[in-house]
Amino acid sequence: QDLDVDLSGNVFITGEYYGTVDFNSGAGVYNLTSGSMRAAYVLKLTSNGNFTWARQVENSNGTSDGIALAATDSGEVYIAGKFTNTVDLNPGTGTYYVNSAGGFDVFILKLNSNGSFVWGKRIGGSTGDQIMAIDTDSSDSVYLTGQFDGTLDFDPSPEVAERESQGDGDIYINKLDSSGNYVWTKSGGGMHSDSTEDIVVNSWGDVYVTGVVKGVLRFEDINGEYDYFNTGDELNAIIWKSSIPFHELAVSGVGAEYTVQENGTVQLDASTSSHPIVNTESLVYLWDFDGDLIFGETGADAPWGDEIGIQPTFKANGIPAGSTIGVSLKVGTSQGIFDGAFTQVKVTEAPNVLPYIQDFESGLPFSLTYSKPANASIATEVDNHRLQFNNSNFTGLSTATIEKPAPLTNTFELSAEVKSMNGANRWLDGFLIFDYKNENNFKYAGFFTGHNQWIIGHYEGDFNNRLAQVDWDDSGRTINTNTVYTLHVRVDGVTVYLSVDGEFITQANFGGALAAGKVGMASQNAVTRFDNFILDEKVDPGAPTDLPYVENFDDNVADRLKYIGTNRWGIYQDSGDKSLIFNGRNSYGLGVAYLDTDYPLPNAYEIVAKVSSLSTSNVWYDGFLVFDYKGPNNFKYAGLFTGQNEWVIGHYQGNWSQRVAQFDVDDIGGSINADQEYTLYLKVNGDHVDLFVDGIKRVSATFTTGIHNGSAGVAAYNAWTAFDDLQIAKSVSYGKPVDLPYSEDFNDNSADSLYYSRPNYWKVVAPGGEKLLRTNTSYNDLLSVAHVPINPETTPENFNISADIRSNNVSTGWKNGFIIFDYKHENDFKYAGFFTGQNEWIIGHYQGDWNNRLAVVDWDNQSRTIKTNQWYTLNIEIEGSTARLNVDGEFITSANFGVPLNQGAVGLAADKAFTWFDNFQVVTPISSPYFNSNDLLFASWQDESDIFLF
Repeated sequence: QDLDVDLSGNVFITGEYYGTVDFNSGAGVYNLTSGSMRAAYVLKLTSNGNFTWARQVENSNGTSDGIALAATDSGEVYIAGKFTNTVDLNPGTGTYYVNSAGGFDVFILKLNSNGSFVWGKRIGGSTGDQIMAIDTDSSDSVYLTGQFDGTLDFDPSPEVAERESQGDGDIYINKLDSSGNYVWTKSGGGMHSDSTEDIVVNSWGDVYVTGVVKGVLRFEDINGEYDYFNTGDELNAIIWKSSIPFHELAVSGVGAEYTVQENGTVQLDASTSSHPIVNTESLVYLWDFDGDLIFGETGADAPWGDEIGIQPTFKANGIPAGSTIGVSLKVGTSQGIFDGAFTQVKVTEAPNVLPYIQDFESGLPFSLTYSKPANASIATEVDNHRLQFNNSNFTGLSTATIEKPAPLTNTFELSAEVKSMNGANRWLDGFLIFDYKNENNFKYAGFFTGHNQWIIGHYEGDFNNRLAQVDWDDSGRTINTNTVYTLHVRVDGVTVYLSVDGEFITQANFGGALAAGKVGMASQNAVTRFDNFILDEKVDPGAPTDLPYVENFDDNVADRLKYIGTNRWGIYQDSGDKSLIFNGRNSYGLGVAYLDTDYPLPNAYEIVAKVSSLSTSNVWYDGFLVFDYKGPNNFKYAGLFTGQNEWVIGHYQGNWSQRVAQFDVDDIGGSINADQEYTLYLKVNGDHVDLFVDGIKRVSATFTTGIHNGSAGVAAYNAWTAFDDLQIAKSVSYGKPVDLPYSEDFNDNSADSLYYSRPNYWKVVAPGGEKLLRTNTSYNDLLSVAHVPINPETTPENFNISADIRSNNVSTGWKNGFIIFDYKHENDFKYAGFFTGQNEWIIGHYQGDWNNRLAVVDWDNQSRTIKTNQWYTLNIEIEGSTARLNVDGEFITSANFGVPLNQGAVGLAADKAFTWFDNFQVVTPISSPYFNSNDLLFASWQDESDIFLF
C-alpha cells in the first residue's frame, strides 16, 4: 500500500497479508501469521534490500489493513491503517488493544528504529472512516488525511474534538504530536462525497493535501468556515496548505500528487478537468496569482510565479503575512476565445502556531513583517545564516515582528541569539520586542553595547523610558561587540524577566497586560544580527537555571534542599557510605526533599538517585523521584511501591491514586525488594517522562495537563527510605543506558554500569593479585545476574560480547557461567555459556529456567572436558537475530532466535554456582579473536580464599 525511506536509506513498507508469510527475502526465514483474518504489516529493509525486521498488527477478532506510513529522520516509523472489531497494536511482548466503534476505524502506530512499540492510537466513529495518507514534520509530529462520514471524535485521548460531516463523506486533516497527543483538526466538504489523496509536509512545517471535490466546498479555517466554488458539477481538486502562517488553496484539475519544494512552492495542475472536451494541449491557460485582475503576467510583474501554462509554479512563500489573494484561472483557445467561467482559488493567511522557530537558513522568512525591508538581509557566517538589520549611518529603527498566536496566554517566553557588529557611524545595540503596537509603541528588552547596559523599557519614539537597567560597569564586566548573546525574555502577566546566556539579569513591572501586541526583534542605528528566534509558552535557550545539582551527602550536609517533614529527614552512614534518609515510621505520612530554586526548571532535564526502601517495623515500602513540584499536595512522581511490587509514574494531589503509568513486576514473576538499592533515572522532556530502573526503561508517561517547570527532588510516604547520589541536571552522569563500546576489567576495584539482581552476592576481588568479578550462590540455590543496560536506540544489529569465565569447584551447588544478552528482566534473557557438570556448551532463552535451549554441544561426544578452576574466553557474535558462541577462538555453535537481539541489556550470570568473570567487553565487530594462547595472565592464579565466599 505504501513505502517510505529514512535518511539512512532504510526502506519501510506497509500493507496487509493473510495466512503465513515469510517476510525475509534472503537466506533466512521470518514468518508472520495473520490468523483467520488479514492483518496489517510493516517491513524494514536496508538500503540494499536486506531484511531487517517485520512487525504486524495482531488480530484478536478483527481485520487490519496497513494504508500509509512515514519514516522520520531518526529512523522511527508511523503506520496508519484501518481495522474492525479488536486488534493489538503492540507487536512486541506487551499488548495494546483498540476496539472499533463501528465499521472500519483508523489506527495510528509508532515504532522505533528497531521495530519496538512506542505508542498506538485509534480514531473512529460509528460509521466507517478512511485514512488515505500520512506525513511527518521536523518535530516528528504526524499528519493524517482521509474521509469520514457522520460525527467523528478526532482526539484519541479522553478529551473530545468532534467534527460532523456535511455530506456523504467529508475530508479531514488531523495533527498529532510525536507522543500521539492531539494538536488540531481541519475538515470540510459539500453535499457530495469528497476525498483526499495525499499529504506532504515540507521542512518549514507547511502542509499540503490534495484530493477530489464536487460542487460547493466548505473548508474549516482557524477563524471559521469559508466557501470555495468550482465550475458547476464537474469534479475539481483541492490543495490545502497549512504553514506558519498557513495557506488554503483550491485549484482546478482533478487532484494529483503535488510535489512541495523546500522553497515553499507548489506546482498547480489544470490538465484534467479544465475542459472536458477539447484536448488540453491545444488550450491556453492564463492565471492571475497576485489579484490584480491581469491574467498571464510573467517575470517581475508576477511576484508569485509566472501566470501561464497548464502546470505553473505558484510561489506560496511569497505571500505577505495577513493577506488574502484571489488566484484565478481562465482557459481558452489559441484564437483568443476564453471560457467566461473560471475557478476561484483563495490563499488565506491565518494566525501562527506554536512553537514559532526561525533559524533563517532558508532566507528571509515571509512569516515576519519588516519595518524596513530594504535594510533587512541574510548574513552568512561559516555555514550559518543570520537575520541582519543594517541601519548604519544612523538610518533609524528596524523591526521584524510576528503576530502572537491566539492560543498563547498572558505568560510566554521568547529568545534569540543577538550580536551587535562593530563599525563606524553606528550605534551598538539589539533587542527582543513584545506588546508591539506600531513603530512608536512597543516594549523591549536587550542591550546597548556602547553604554555597557542591559535594559527593559517602553519604546515611544526613543529608548528613554527605561523601567529596569543593569550597568555592567558596576561589576567590572563588558558587553562585547561581534559576540553572540542568547537573550531570553519571559513575560508573566505584567512582569518581564530578562536573562542572558542562562544568567538572570533584571526584571520590570509594566503595570498593564503585555500579551496583546506582536513580538519580534529590533535594533536602532546599528548593524545587528539575530538567529534562532523562538517564541513559545516555554523556551529553554538562554533561560536561567539552578542546574546542575549534585549531592552525595558525604559532608553530612544536603545543600539547597528544602523539606516537607523536616524533622524526619537526616543523613546517616551505612557501610561507609552516607545517604539522605526519610523516617516515616508509624504512619507519619509524606516526606519530600526538593531543590530550593530561584528559577523555573527547564523543559528538558534529568534526575537520578540511588533509592532503597529499608525494612523495619510499622512502615510502608516506597521511594520516589519528584518533579514539577509545586507544593506538598501538587507534584509529579516516579518510583517504586515495594509492597505492591510496582514501578509507577503519577500526579500526587493529596494521595497516590492518580497514576498515569505503572509496571507491575508481578506480571513477569519478579520482585522489587526491600533493602536493595535501585538506581532510578528519570528523563523529563516537555510533558513526557521516561523512568529507567538500573538503566532499563520500565515506565513512560505523558501528562496531558502538562509539566510546568516546578522543582525536583525525592519523596517517600510512611516509609524508611534512603536516597544517595542525587543529581538534577540537563544531563546527569549515571543511570542511563550505555553506548558501545563498553569494557570493564575491574582493575579499579569497581564495576561501572553493572547492576546486580542480587547485589550481596557480587563483589570485585583479587584472589591472585589480579582483580576480577565474582559471584557465589552455590550454597543457597539462587540465580545471580549482573547486567549492563546497553542503549537499544544506538546499539547496532551486529556486535560482540566477550568475557573470561571460570567456574570454581565447590562441594555443593552447580558449576556454570554465562554471558547473557537481550536481557529484559531476571526471568527473561538469552544466554550462551556452559554447564561444567553436564560438560555442555549451550545457547538458549532463560524464562524462569534453563530448559529452552536452542543449541547444545556436548563435549562428551568429542571426548573433551569442560574443567572447573580453568579460565575460558567466551566470545558471542550477535548478528541480527543470530548468536554465535566462540570459546578460546574456536567456533562452538550458533542459534537463531527470530527476533533482534540488540534491544535488551547484556551481562553475566551464574546459577547456584561459584563463578569468576573478567575482561568483560561489548564492542562492534572486530576481525581478530579475543583469546591469546600466549597470555599468561591466569597461569599462576591460586584458588580464591575463603574470605571471598560471602
